[in-house]
Amino acid sequence: MRRHLPLAVWAGLGALWTHYLAPFLLLPLYLFLLLEAKNKARALLHFLPLLLFLPWMPALLGQLRGGMAMTAIRPDPVLALEPLYRLGNPDAFGLLLLGVVLYGAWRLRGRREGALVLLPFLGVLLWWAASLLLNTASLRYVGAFVPPMAAALGLAASALSRRTQALLLLALGVAYLGLLLRGEDHPGPPNEGFRRKAEILAALERRVGPFTVLGDERGRLISLRYYWRSESELRPVTPEDPKHPPFNRKGVLVLLQYPGWASEEQVLLQRLLDEAHARGELRVLDRGLVPLYLWEKQP
Repeated sequence: MRRHLPLAVWAGLGALWTHYLAPFLLLPLYLFLLLEAKNKARALLHFLPLLLFLPWMPALLGQLRGGMAMTAIRPDPVLALEPLYRLGNPDAFGLLLLGVVLYGAWRLRGRREGALVLLPFLGVLLWWAASLLLNTASLRYVGAFVPPMAAALGLAASALSRRTQALLLLALGVAYLGLLLRGEDHPGPPNEGFRRKAEILAALERRVGPFTVLGDERGRLISLRYYWRSESELRPVTPEDPKHPPFNRKGVLVLLQYPGWASEEQVLLQRLLDEAHARGELRVLDRGLVPLYLWEKQP
């Protein structure tokens, strides 16, 4: 990569256009490549294509400030180890992989490979530091760091003795066998039941006509719309809705709740749920990870 710096920069530009966590992955790597360059002034010129990302900066900053990942769930610095846990499931085995990385970095000390082993961890820690100021925290984004950490693990393992490498492979095999025995070798994504919710809402719409579905998380509303195409309105809850609930002509309102931290939208939706419950007019349409409620006014 050092001998093909322009290619690395253009690839990084593609990463910036793909995922907003790319800066945390690229900054340590580019600093390393810059420090390694013999002619640093010339190397800096190779980074000029990154300026092509500037038109997207307002959108990036808007996403960071306006996402649903609230500071209340800011990750602990230990999140830097999470990708290793994902690679080495169960968690205890992730600690073994961390030991391999640290031992490999120590064995490679004084060589450029030793720094490369630790660069992915610096990227995750930069992400955590940014979360102190900006809204960047969400556990699901650790997947962006898994590939470089897997590469770091492989580089660290190459510095081990043949016997230690054999023991590591044996431990990996035992861990994977444990996953097979527990049926967790191919874990599926969490099922939030949107297909079932769509069937329930379609039946309700045939009975009462179009209605409004209020939600407290835009992504879940988008998922529900994917499965349920209808004339009914799906939208995030607003401050006006608790004051004037948007019932349809038959007094029906549907509420989609995404349990979690207390965002402004979740507080507003909870007010609607509390009022419907106090009136004795609230009914659960579908339980699960994302509950669906019916508020039907009594005549």
